[in-house]
Amino acid sequence: MSDNNLVLGIAGSIRNRAGIDDAVEGVDRNVSTETLVKGIEQLEHRDIYHEEFLGEIKPHIQGLTDGNDQVITNSDALTLAALYGAKGAADIEFHKLTSYLGLDESYADMHIDRDRMEPLADALQRADGIVLGTPVYFGDRSSLMHTFLNFAADRDLLQDKVVGTVSCGSKRNGGQETANVYALFESLDHGAYIVGNGPKTCQYGGTGWGGDIGDVATDDFGLETSMGTGLRVSGVAQLRNAAEGAEESRVAEATPDPFTVGVLITRDKNGEVRSSVERTISRIDHAEDVEFNVVDFTESYVQACIGCDVCPTPAKVEDVTGEGKDYKCIIDDDLDEDRWTEDDLQDLHSQLMGNDALVIAAYDGDEDGITDTYQTLLERTRYIRRDDWRLHNLPLAAYVVRTPQKSSTYPMKIMTSWMRHNTIINPPIIHTSVDATGETPLDDETAAELEAHYNEGATEQFADFVARARRLRAAAETTDADELSYKATGYQNKILDQTVSSRT
Repeated sequence: MSDNNLVLGIAGSIRNRAGIDDAVEGVDRNVSTETLVKGIEQLEHRDIYHEEFLGEIKPHIQGLTDGNDQVITNSDALTLAALYGAKGAADIEFHKLTSYLGLDESYADMHIDRDRMEPLADALQRADGIVLGTPVYFGDRSSLMHTFLNFAADRDLLQDKVVGTVSCGSKRNGGQETANVYALFESLDHGAYIVGNGPKTCQYGGTGWGGDIGDVATDDFGLETSMGTGLRVSGVAQLRNAAEGAEESRVAEATPDPFTVGVLITRDKNGEVRSSVERTISRIDHAEDVEFNVVDFTESYVQACIGCDVCPTPAKVEDVTGEGKDYKCIIDDDLDEDRWTEDDLQDLHSQLMGNDALVIAAYDGDEDGITDTYQTLLERTRYIRRDDWRLHNLPLAAYVVRTPQKSSTYPMKIMTSWMRHNTIINPPIIHTSVDATGETPLDDETAAELEAHYNEGATEQFADFVARARRLRAAAETTDADELSYKATGYQNKILDQTVSSRT
C-alpha cells in the first residue's frame, strides 16, 4: 500500500443505525468503522480480471449481512466492496455519516451541527480519493449524502479529489445511475476529478440491487461494479498524486513533446463554437510544449454507426481490415469503396487518436442553423472504446457554448458519454455567447461587455485544464502501464475477451 494515497468510503445510509425505532429496518448492531476496515484489509486483494475476483469480498459481505446478525446495510456493503477494490493501491478509511450527523434527526442543512462534522472535514482534507455510497431515493441520493455534499462543497473539500460513486436501489432500474451521475456532476462542478467504475464495463460507478438488508450480497454485478469503482478511484488518485508532487522540470522531461490538446468541435452554430475556442486558446498562457489540435467535425461527414457485430471484437476487426491496422471500424472504404467513400472519420481517425488530452466542444441550443455531428461521432467511437480502452486515462473536459440564462445539458451529456472510454473527467469549460441581434438588439460594445462579464472564468478554466492534463499525462508516462482488456459484456461473441493491451 502507498503511504501517501488515501481513499475514503463515505456511507450515506439512513438505515445504518441500530435500536432506534421498531418501525425502521436497521442494522442489528453497530460495529465500528475501524473494525469493518480491518476486516477488508485482511482479505487477499484481487483485481477485476482475476478468475475469482469476487472470491474474497463476496463471502465477506455475506457474513456482514447475514440475516441473523446484520451489521451493514446494502449501500454500506457496496462502499466496502469499493474499498476492497481500492486497498491494493491505497490506504482506506470508512466513514458513516450517521456518526457525524446523528442517528435520528433531520438532515436538512439548517439543523446540522457543523462542529460535529469537523473530524470528517479533517479526513477529507487528508484524502486523495473518495467513494460516495448511498441508497437511492427517487433516483437520487439520501438526505444524509445530500447534506454531506453540500457541506463538502461549502468547505471546498472536493477540489482536486478523485471521486467515484456507488449506490443501491431496490430494483435493477431503481435510479442507481441517475443517483451516481448527479453526485458525480456536482463533484465535478466543485473541482473534483471524476471517474466511473473502470473496466470491465466502465459506466458511472457501482450499481447494486437490493431492497431488504442483505439482498445486495447476492448481486454479483453490483459488487463487481463497486469493486471496480474503488480500483479506479485509487488508481487515478495515485496518478494524481504523482502529478501534483512532481517538480516542473520533471513534468517537462516526462511530458510528450509536443503535448497535444485535441479540441473536437461536434456541434456548432454559424462557427460560434470554433470562434470561441480559438479566442480562448489565444488568451491562454501555456507551456511552450503545448499545442492545440482543433478538429471541426461539423465540417465533415460522419457516417452513423451501423450497429455491426465487428466493433465489439477487435480481433475480428483485424480479420476484416488487416492485421495491425489502427483504424478498426468496418465503415472503411478500403473494404467497400462504393459504400463508405463519403465517410470522413476514417481519415480523421489519426487526429482523434493523436492527442494527450481531449476537449469535446459543442453548442448547446435548439435554434435554427446548428450543424450537429455530436451523436453520430460519439456512436462511431465504439470501436475505440472496445479496442481495449484506447482513451484510457486521457484527461477530458467539455467545452460548451450556450446563450445567457440557458440551462445546459451538454456538460452532463459529455461527462457521462465520454466517461465510458475510461477517461479522467475534468471540470467543464462554459462559454456564454451573447447574440446582439436577438429579440432585444444590442450594440457591439454592449454585447462585448456582456460576453466579457459572462466569460471571465472560461479562459482560466481552460488554462487550468491544460495544466492539470499536462501533469497527469507526465505522471502516466513515468508509471507502470495498465494491462487492460475490454470484455464484451452483453454480447455472445466473446472473441474480444482474449485481447489484452498495455495502456498508460
